[in-house]
Amino acid sequence: MTRSAPRRPSTEAPARPPATSVTPAALKRQALRNALLGTVELLQHRQAEQINAKLIDEYVALDWFEWRGGALQITLTGQNICKQIRSGLV
Repeated sequence: MTRSAPRRPSTEAPARPPATSVTPAALKRQALRNALLGTVELLQHRQAEQINAKLIDEYVALDWFEWRGGALQITLTGQNICKQIRSGLV
């Protein structure tokens, strides 16, 4: 019977458990995504006055909307997010 050499401690970092908690920022971004199509519809029907100013500020900060010549418009990024939502990717 042969003896095996004693095992050396592993130098690898211990495996991390998968992150199961969702950050507040991720929840906020998801809430903004959920409201995006309705917001775009209001803009298309020229009812921007019905959009909460804080919501507009958050969309502008994410570069989903921009102010252009005093008018609120959806950006290319915002259009792409809408396409993703409509196709079920997000």
